[in-house]
Order: sequence, then C-alpha cells, then structure tokens
Amino acid sequence: MVPPHLSLSLRTAFAMLLLTYASAFLTVLPAVSPSSTAPHQPLGKPSSSLPRNAMPALFLSRRRDKETAASSVAVPESVDHHRAAVPKWEVLDEYDEASKKDNTKMFEEMIAMRDKLFYKIQKELGLTEDKTFTDLKEIKGEGDARLGEILNYRGDKIEWGVRSWIGRPAEAFHNIHLTMWCNEKTHAPHLGLVFAAVPKPFIYLDVVPRYDQAISPDYLWEVQQGINDACIGARRNQQDFIPFVSNDNYMRACQSSSSVCASFDNFDEYKRKAFPLAEQYVDYWIRMVKQAKPVASPNERAKLRSRDKLFRKYVIDRDPGNQFADRFLGRGKTDRYLLAMKGELPTALDASTAAANAVKTGGVLFVGCTGRTGRQVLLGAIDSGLTPITILTRSVDRPAVKELMEDPLLKPHINFVEADLDRPDTVEKALEGIQYVYLHATSPDLTIPPPEEITRAETLIAAAKKKDARHIVFNSHACTDHNPFKIDHITQKAAIEEVVKNSGIPFTILRPTLFMEELWKDYTRKAVMKKKVFPFALSDDTKLQLVSCRDMGVEAAKALLRPESSLDKTVDIAGDELTMSEVASAFGESMGEDVRYKHTKLYKLIARLLNRNLYNFIRFYEGEPYRAAIQQLTNERADGGFPELWSFSKFLAQTQWADKNRSLKNL
Repeated sequence: MVPPHLSLSLRTAFAMLLLTYASAFLTVLPAVSPSSTAPHQPLGKPSSSLPRNAMPALFLSRRRDKETAASSVAVPESVDHHRAAVPKWEVLDEYDEASKKDNTKMFEEMIAMRDKLFYKIQKELGLTEDKTFTDLKEIKGEGDARLGEILNYRGDKIEWGVRSWIGRPAEAFHNIHLTMWCNEKTHAPHLGLVFAAVPKPFIYLDVVPRYDQAISPDYLWEVQQGINDACIGARRNQQDFIPFVSNDNYMRACQSSSSVCASFDNFDEYKRKAFPLAEQYVDYWIRMVKQAKPVASPNERAKLRSRDKLFRKYVIDRDPGNQFADRFLGRGKTDRYLLAMKGELPTALDASTAAANAVKTGGVLFVGCTGRTGRQVLLGAIDSGLTPITILTRSVDRPAVKELMEDPLLKPHINFVEADLDRPDTVEKALEGIQYVYLHATSPDLTIPPPEEITRAETLIAAAKKKDARHIVFNSHACTDHNPFKIDHITQKAAIEEVVKNSGIPFTILRPTLFMEELWKDYTRKAVMKKKVFPFALSDDTKLQLVSCRDMGVEAAKALLRPESSLDKTVDIAGDELTMSEVASAFGESMGEDVRYKHTKLYKLIARLLNRNLYNFIRFYEGEPYRAAIQQLTNERADGGFPELWSFSKFLAQTQWADKNRSLKNL
C-alpha cells in the first residue's frame, strides 16, 4: 500500500499486505471604505521638487534584470514607469555637500532599539523567518564593505515582515526598517517604523489603516484612537520634533492621520523622545493584531489582498529614497534588495502573471510523467490552467508516449522533448526556454531503488540552474524527515530533496501520502469486486491519509501559478483520511454493495519472517505517520480558484470503480 512514485518493492510490500499477496511592509492605501470594491489609482504626477528632509525609503521595488535571475520575476511595465518618474531627491545633493560625520554610534543604538522592538513582536506574534532572500542577510560593496542586510518574516497574521538596514553609518547615512504587513485574513492595521540618519536622526512611525479614513469613521476610531494622544503630543512638541512635510501630495497621502514623521537636531533628545514613542506605537500595534477579528468574507479578503499589493507597489515605486540604494548598492544589486523589501517573492510579483507568461511560451517542463500515474498528474495540472506543458521523454516512439500523444484530453495541451537523464548534454538542450520544472520521477519502479534516481535528479537540477530556471517543484514522499524504519525509497527521496534545496533555484517540495491509485491494482480490485472483502494487515481503526495522482497535478500547478504559500517550503499532500473500515465502506458505497474489512494479522508475521523491509513497512503504517493539513489545502484551493481535492469516495466515482470491465490501465 504505497505510492506508485516509490519503487516496486514498496508496491510489492503493499501487495503482500493484502489477501491475494502474502509476499513480494510601509503603508497600505486608505483608499475606500470596507464596503467599497474599486481599487485606488494614483492621480497626477510626482512633484518635481522634493524637500531636503524627504523621508527615507520604507519599501523598495522594481524590475528583475538578467543578473538577478535568482529572483525570477516578471514585472508589469508600470513598475519601471513609476520608479523612473521620481525626480532626483535633493537630499542626495545635501548628502554630497555635507561633511561625512561618523554616525556609527547612532547607528548601533538605533539598531539595538529596532531589534528590541522586533523581538517583542516575534515573541508575541510567533514570527518565523522566510528564507527566500537569504543571500541578502549580508550585503557587501566594494572592498567587502558591509552596506546592509535584510531579513524577512511570516506569521499566522503577518503576510510579510521586514527587518533591514542599508547605508554607510561611518559616512553619515543609514536607514533602518521594521515593517509588518498583516495578511488579508486579519482585521488589523499594518506597522511602519524607520530609524535613520539623513544625516540628522530621523523617525517615521505609523499604524496604518486599510480603509478610507474619511468615510469610515468607526473604523478609524477602532484602529487609531488608542494612539491618538501619543501622536498629538509628538506633533505639537515642535521644540524637539522637526516635522517632515513632503512636497509630493502622493507621499503625504501615504501617511495616516496618526503618523509621526520628523527629524531631530540632537541624538540624545532623539533617544529620550523618539525611542519611547516607538515602543508605544509598537505595543499598541501588537495589541491590535492580537485582538483582531478574522476577516470572514472571501470577497473582503480578496479586496484587502488586492489593495495591499497594489498600493504597496505604488508607494515603493514612488519612494525617492530608492536613489540612495542605487548609489550604494548599484542598480543590479538594488533590484534584488528592493524585491525583498517589498515582499515580491522570486515568483510572486504577480506570481500567477509571471508563471502564466512562461506557460504561454511552453516554458513548463514535466519530468517522469509518461507512465500510468503521469497521465493523471497531467490531467490535474491542465484542469488547473497549466497549459501548454512540455513533457520530457527518452523517445517519442515509446508506446506509452504515443498513447499520451493521441489522448483527446491531453493532445491540445502537451508537447514532447527528447532527452536522456543519463546524458547531461541532452538534458541541457531539452531545457532551452524552460523556466519551470515539475519533477515527478527520475527512475522506473524497481524492487531495489536505483542510485540513478539521485544522479538523474542531480543532472536535471544542474541543467535547470544553468538555464536560469525560475522554480522547480519536486514530487517527493511524506515522512522524508521522519523515517524511523529507514525505508530505502523514502531515504532516497530525502536525498533528492536536499539536492533541490541546495540548488539555489526557488523550489516547492510536495510530499504526497498514499496514492489512491494503488487501490485500483488487480490484487486489491479482485478481492473487493469478487469477494467483497478489503483485506489489510492493520487494525480496522488505523487511519491512513490518501491522495489522488490528479491532485498531485493540481498541487504542482498551484505551486507554479500561485507560489505565495509554498515557495521554498515542503508541503504534505492528502485529500482524505480514513480508517481501514472506512476504506472498505467507500468501496461498498461506490458499488452499491456491502464490502467488509478483514484485518489479516498473519501477513505481519509472514513479513517478519521472510521480508524485513516489508515488516518495517507495516510498522511504518501502524504509526499513522501522515500529517497533511487537509483542511488548509482545501481552503487554499478555494481561495485560489483551483479544483477541489478529491475524497476517496469522489475518486472512486470519478474513476468509475463500479464498472467491472475497467482496470488500472483505463484510468
């Protein structure tokens, strides 16, 4: 009872268990009220004259250049337009003309305070690091000089967090960020915080509402009234605070009614006033997030997600502080830095748009999908909108390939390319123009897992990296990180996972549970159809998770087209969870007859005596090892508009189990 993407020995093991076989962030635009649906569009052009104390960059973004292939982003034309439209920031001239005061001590104290606030947020909200941009943990310039860093985070309520700095503190300038963007399911504002020297000490604080403040007074009161006194006190204290007022009306519109944006003449006074104020804002924001009610309406969540993304893009593109990043890092390195600041994942600047553009040019390659399970995977991917698909095969003359070519459901959507995974030169040629790869399998099902499974995967992944692939999705196996009985085939899948993770290519690792198609094989089907008995070597109340091969195709498509939830992650996949008795009942319901479960204890004893691997396999299942989050997968598909998961009962109905004339080859 094993997934067919593992070797025949596990399939045989499954057979032996059966009766017939006994062996073998900055801000989000306050644009509309909660009931409005129209997204905000910026009006007019940016001011040609910017103030000398203009606000430092809070978020940065722009296009992906060739040299930042690792980010693999297709960017809409408007992004470059908005960045290009920003005139030269006059602070650059002021910086050039000023004596380069050493602000290192100021920088260190600001970093210490920023980190104190971050760790408080991390503790209260349970943030985990997102490792998409690990190459930016230490940004260096000429002579190995350190010019900045950026770390990103996610949480149950946080879509994207930024903890970063950039600059040259010994030469007066630095810009330190702590920004938290709530996700669309959380009814809470965002947090924006900047400590900087330009070269005077500077602070920006905002608890940012996500709806139009002017026509949503109840919402405004709910979100910002608790911080209003602190804001008013700071703004009226003109003796210490030097308010920043942008000449650009768009930048002014980005700030909420409770924002604080100011510089100081004296750093000691800054520490006495600005640091406590920052703590007050952060504490208030944490309370708001922890107490936030969930956004229940799918429509409202969609509006928030769209608005957050749209305005974040505009405000980042228009931020004049980008020009400092260009100067210190160079345009190419800045591009990568800006994507990380903005939260544009390597395949997520409109990931669906980027992937769809690649798909339209035939830029998706499926490997190991010419066998029996491969057809179901292809159908699931095509049903999800992933088309056309290029399929790698050793020879287009193989009978199985010819069947796929003539399949009426597949024919309009697929094409083939020949390559031999044992010949790297042919693989590199096959990957010309390929941007996305789904690796289903690299070897046939054999009794002993062949070492070539790993070497072929290494060949494929090396070629994909050489050709600047944007995303690779690997079909592994659940429990590769928990294999107490050292089942060889799972161990080998784990080895390939490491190859994928260490490739430098953005990845998603899918870990399927038991494939439902296993139960279509003759040794199961004959027992159920003829004897109305489903025999197995587990107790009748032991639960196992199941997934259809078609759902693997859907998950592959989802990972490529909408990678936000799975990029650089492992995802366990299942569509149903049933006891052995419930599996038998599902068979019976599909046939309109009674099918009973038979716990065959003798099989475990035989396996212990004759086949230690099989015996360990039985013990593996006795521990109910699979832990896929089925409800979460279900919700993600609904939110993304992908086909729903198949339960085992739906699988039996869709594959026409009750038709006695059908067999596995008909699937």
